[in-house]
Amino acid sequence: MDINKFLKKYTENKYTEQEHQEFIDWLNGQSVNTVKKVLKNYYDVIKNDTKISDDIKGALTEEKREELLSRIEQVIVGTNRKEMQLRSYGFLKRVAAVAAILIVVISVFSHFHEDHNIRKEKTKKHQKEITSLILKDGAVLNLDSIREGEEIVQGAVKIQRSEDGQLIYNIIDKSGENLKNDYNTINTAIGKQSFVKLADGTKVWLNAASSLRFPVNFTKEERVVELEGEAYFEVAKEKRTFKIITNRQNVEVLGTHFNVNAYEDNQYVKTTLLEGSVRLNSAKSNQSVILRPGEQGIGSKNELFVREIDAQEVIGWKKGLFIFTNEPIHSVMKEISRWYNVEIVYEGQITEEGFVMNISRSENINDVLRKLEFTGLVHFKLMPGHVSGKEGRVIVMP
Repeated sequence: MDINKFLKKYTENKYTEQEHQEFIDWLNGQSVNTVKKVLKNYYDVIKNDTKISDDIKGALTEEKREELLSRIEQVIVGTNRKEMQLRSYGFLKRVAAVAAILIVVISVFSHFHEDHNIRKEKTKKHQKEITSLILKDGAVLNLDSIREGEEIVQGAVKIQRSEDGQLIYNIIDKSGENLKNDYNTINTAIGKQSFVKLADGTKVWLNAASSLRFPVNFTKEERVVELEGEAYFEVAKEKRTFKIITNRQNVEVLGTHFNVNAYEDNQYVKTTLLEGSVRLNSAKSNQSVILRPGEQGIGSKNELFVREIDAQEVIGWKKGLFIFTNEPIHSVMKEISRWYNVEIVYEGQITEEGFVMNISRSENINDVLRKLEFTGLVHFKLMPGHVSGKEGRVIVMP
């Protein structure tokens, strides 16, 4: 039997039941040293084979291999060597077979064989690291791993990556009453955007470093979601009120198109209406306002006020653009920071003049900073990052 060939097939889940039984029978006839030697050879083959997934190579590190080989020896030899020496050689062989299978399973499959390469993690990762879906039980699915055209079914939902790169989340089981209290959360990573289609047909586009918490199935009385960051909503029209809860204001609609900017590090929550009607309620006071298309409701901790605005400029991010219309440099750099994952540091007396320009988000950060410098109002220095998790540091100077 070609053991290395079988182990590779075992890793890729391409083996037959007959091959598996032959492998077990072979193990039962081997000594401990032979088993350990085979597994060492297996490690070397996997490490050097360019056809084997990087996920497997990353899981089966030298440190991990030595740790698991040590575990095999502990299982076989035990803490009391004299006691183990009194046992039959056949018993040792059976233990060796079990331990050898265990090491293959632990070292590879616990890290690799998830549904269509989506990794489940019980510890919630920070939303800046990956675009993720957090399930009711706290399990985290890495949605960045989904390839174009691939579809993943996870319980009552289907997740897919469209040809234009959008992440689409669809409810495929709307009937179960037991789903009504199940909440999911989608976190969009820095420098990325995602698209969510909710159970009622509402469409939500999430900007970078944003989070949307929503029920898998809405109740009969109302539709409620929670937003951190920025999102554009196209709410399906029906009788149930649709509510968006943010840290400073709550939005109520029946069916409409609007944008909500509710990043934690912004002073205000801004809701911009493109179509229909929206009611804004202050989260801290009894203030309430109704928006008309082309208006923006601005909410702080204690007040709400309305201004007219070009709504198409507000949703420039959805079209892949930075659109700045008389924006102060601090607001501009917050956008830059969220998209390129950089720390922003200010030196000297920075201009208070507003910036007016359109820049594609597909451009690299050097080109974006260069275009801002063309105004003559500000200059930049791009440095290595000093803050953990940041990819660089931008010094803003007069």
